[in-house]
Amino acid sequence: MARIEELSRWITPEDQIDLAQVQAGLPRRAQLMASAAAGGPQARYSLLFAPATHWLEQSAQGHLCADAETQNRLDCLSDGFFPAMRAFTQHYQIQSQPALTSTTGDALPFNGGVSFYLGFECAGLLEPTLAQPAFAAGRDVGFPQAAVAYHPAAIIRDHHAQVDYLVDDGSKLGADCARQLKAAYLQPVAPSAEFTLIALHAPDGALYQNQVQIVRDYLFAGDVFQVNLSHAWQFKVSAADPGYACLLYTSDAADDLLCVD
Repeated sequence: MARIEELSRWITPEDQIDLAQVQAGLPRRAQLMASAAAGGPQARYSLLFAPATHWLEQSAQGHLCADAETQNRLDCLSDGFFPAMRAFTQHYQIQSQPALTSTTGDALPFNGGVSFYLGFECAGLLEPTLAQPAFAAGRDVGFPQAAVAYHPAAIIRDHHAQVDYLVDDGSKLGADCARQLKAAYLQPVAPSAEFTLIALHAPDGALYQNQVQIVRDYLFAGDVFQVNLSHAWQFKVSAADPGYACLLYTSDAADDLLCVD
């Protein structure tokens, strides 16, 4: 049976333990989904997942890889990411349990389960005729096109009730992961020195404006109803891993979630 423990309560945001500092004390594959809105109507919870015990990834080069146990258990890895993901999630759906109830009487959104990441490049896996360009940045740093992982435990921050909870799936592995999370929570890693911007390279504005015009033509023709455009800003800073701080603490997006691995 899934378990829940109340870790702490706070009065003001300044009293909170920084979950990014908790994550810094955990091994790789401890993923943080932090609410930039910190309690908006659609962003009540932030979750720090325990390091994944089982995982499946499609690399930027298109290679499928997994932990050893998943490789031995699934016989469909050669069929591609989506069939393998379906088999992976079906295995863990068998272990799913009713939602845990918090000390404030609310159903919590997680008690051990599966997390997903699907990049835009995955559209090419579903529809090969799209001829998606290679994700060069992902290839250079090893960021996957897609990933699915199982996390037996997590820390849940309820921004509305101002409470942090520790939950796990009730298994022995879940209990071990919960202890690991609690230890990191009680001794968060001190933040590194403040970073400074060393270099900033803006994208080609002319290229983006041309893309906007193409989108307008499609919209007025009735071929599409929505298009998301993006362009990359490249920058260098003094700190080793500033990405989370740059995004979370400067984001004014109302209800965005930031995924950090």
